[in-house]
Amino acid sequence: VFLKDVARVSYAPQERIELVRLNGRETVGLYIFKESKENTVKVAQQAGDEIARMQPELATLDFKLVYSQAAFIEAAIGEVKTTAIIGIVLAVLVLYAFLRNFGATIVVSLAIPISVLATFTLMYFQNLTLNVMTLGGLALGAGMLVDNAIVVIENIFRRRQLGEGAADAATKGASEVGVAITASTLTTIVVFLPIVYVRGVAAELFREQAWVVAFSLLSSLLVAFLLIPTLSARLFGKASATFSARTLHWRLFERILNWSMTNQLKVVALAAILLVASVALLPVVGTEFVPRSSENQLQIELDLPPGTPLAKTSSVVANVEDQIEQLLGKRVSTIFSTINVQSSQNLFFSETQRSEHLAELTLNLSAGADGVMPGEAIQILRPQLILPGLEIRYRVRESSLQQSIGGEAAPIAVEIRGSELEMLEQLSQQLAEQLKSIPTLHTVETSFEKGLPEIRLQIDRQLAANFGFDVQQMGQVVGQRLSGEVATNFYSAGNDRDVRVMFSRMTLTELENLPLQTPNGALVRLSDIAELVAAEGPQTILRHNQSRVAHVRAHLQKGTKLSDAIHDVEYALSSFVTPAGYQLSFAGEEASRQESFTQMKFALVLSIVLVYMVLASLFESLLHPFTILLTLPLAGVGVVFAFLLVGEPLSVMAYIGIIMLAGIAVNNAIVLVDYINRLRTDGRPRREAILQASRDRLRPILMTTATTILALLPLTIGIGEGAKLRAPMAIAVIGGLVSSTILTLVVIPVVYELIDGIKKKR
Repeated sequence: VFLKDVARVSYAPQERIELVRLNGRETVGLYIFKESKENTVKVAQQAGDEIARMQPELATLDFKLVYSQAAFIEAAIGEVKTTAIIGIVLAVLVLYAFLRNFGATIVVSLAIPISVLATFTLMYFQNLTLNVMTLGGLALGAGMLVDNAIVVIENIFRRRQLGEGAADAATKGASEVGVAITASTLTTIVVFLPIVYVRGVAAELFREQAWVVAFSLLSSLLVAFLLIPTLSARLFGKASATFSARTLHWRLFERILNWSMTNQLKVVALAAILLVASVALLPVVGTEFVPRSSENQLQIELDLPPGTPLAKTSSVVANVEDQIEQLLGKRVSTIFSTINVQSSQNLFFSETQRSEHLAELTLNLSAGADGVMPGEAIQILRPQLILPGLEIRYRVRESSLQQSIGGEAAPIAVEIRGSELEMLEQLSQQLAEQLKSIPTLHTVETSFEKGLPEIRLQIDRQLAANFGFDVQQMGQVVGQRLSGEVATNFYSAGNDRDVRVMFSRMTLTELENLPLQTPNGALVRLSDIAELVAAEGPQTILRHNQSRVAHVRAHLQKGTKLSDAIHDVEYALSSFVTPAGYQLSFAGEEASRQESFTQMKFALVLSIVLVYMVLASLFESLLHPFTILLTLPLAGVGVVFAFLLVGEPLSVMAYIGIIMLAGIAVNNAIVLVDYINRLRTDGRPRREAILQASRDRLRPILMTTATTILALLPLTIGIGEGAKLRAPMAIAVIGGLVSSTILTLVVIPVVYELIDGIKKKR
């Protein structure tokens, strides 16, 4: 008997389970992943070079780049460079506006390039690369690099005005402020120590930035001690007259300061009112995990009824592609469609299981005059792109940095923990219905959405054992009947081909009558020892800490703050009743936000303690550091009002800025209090020393504040790739510096006299 008499033998392709399309044509999709420690930009460049080298050899193939993280990274790094350069230029212009002397401006400005070059050397030995975070650290510290140089050169100039020689003025002027600039530099650096050592996603991302800022400030301190006095001795030996002739008079400030010292209780009361007001307004500001930053790309998920075959899904995708081309036209450059393909996005951030009824379309939107933003594209497509039986979900592709920080695609995720899948499914559906009534949320989904159709074999284990069967044997027999078995392989046409022996397609009735041979040779039907039940199986079974869980996810309405939505969800959860043994908790972005905020609060407290320790050791006093630390709550006033003004909520990025502010805001008070102590050591009365120090230190305080603020100003605008993620840091520092500087010049002299008076009485 020949094989052809009992079977049909033919070549056949392996059963297709996935499909990739580009601009309406079937293609082969290639995903390239880098090793964990490799450079993304270099890997992308190498891949592009290799494809270009292969192209002449593969003339019939056309390669098309659909998406590359390297493009975003290069654009983000370019944006950071531009921001840093603009900030440095603005800082230099401020220097010239105050000094009104070209030579002095050049001397102070030299602190920036020299400090940056020294920072690169330290980065090399720390194995740090030039990336978005390290360059962001340079951009954040650009304005602070000249602070020490400003204090030194201003004090040298002041002594030069008093008639001292150029060399003596340079030597004594630098040494006189040595403790002050050392203290201000160390306080700024020590606040980064907690960020380096705390846990969490934010700490991992900003650890490199903390190192870079610390390196740059240490370099600027050395420049201020070594280079600035040397150059100033030569400069002011010839040009001091021109410089002194253009000094400014601060009569208005003197009147304000005299009034403040006369009405001390009113000043303290006003500062207390501002503090209370800022604390009361804090809930109005709101919170979020990280600011949303997106790439110019839109992802559309298509969900057909479970069980839809690949061919049917492909025809629906082709129809959707045609409609998108009609609706958007040239505003979309490429449409990359995948069916049952687990992309890099889903591989790490989605709980969606691969299935032939699921498809994903990635739209690369055009830039320029003919382009369209992802949100605008959604508004165009949503009302027009409607097909019966098709569920469509839109998602703006977030930047790779955002994905690394945020993780969850949906901002709101509630986790239900329990033991039984049926009860988890029931509770998740009930909770989803309750969350759908919240106006601040949209697109509420559960992890049990649309189970896959399946046939369950419910085996009578006792009866099967009587016939000599076990569950594993029955599973193998049924599997062989349905999908066949690879018997062997043979070599043909240059390829190894599998030889699969399989039965023809079976109906459910034929499966029920499937004969099974017992060990003693008897035959029984499958339906004699098992019941076949049509049911739906879950797409995924989730576990967390060894317990089964279900997730209910929701997205925020446009303009809704995460903290406001969390408040609404918490109110809904308070009335949601769960059976014994089942618990509710937040997961995803909110869980990450709570963990990161806890870590950042700890880091902030630890930073303040470290700042106090540095001040106490340098000033050799336990009391005066409290006067300086008073600038921190005064800086907090500016942070709250700054975020209220721009309408942005507080995020992990803002917390990083607040921690930085803990080291920056005290610098002005350090310079002021240190000079007051020096004047009193020389025999000046307390009130006279306070007034004299406030007048003499007004200009360097305003200069250092202005250079730092203007250097950070380009970061607050948030234009460019990834810029929105860094903007909250700059906003926090700028807002805190404005309020702390204004209040430092008025409140700190008053508090110094009050505390010193208490000390004298004791």
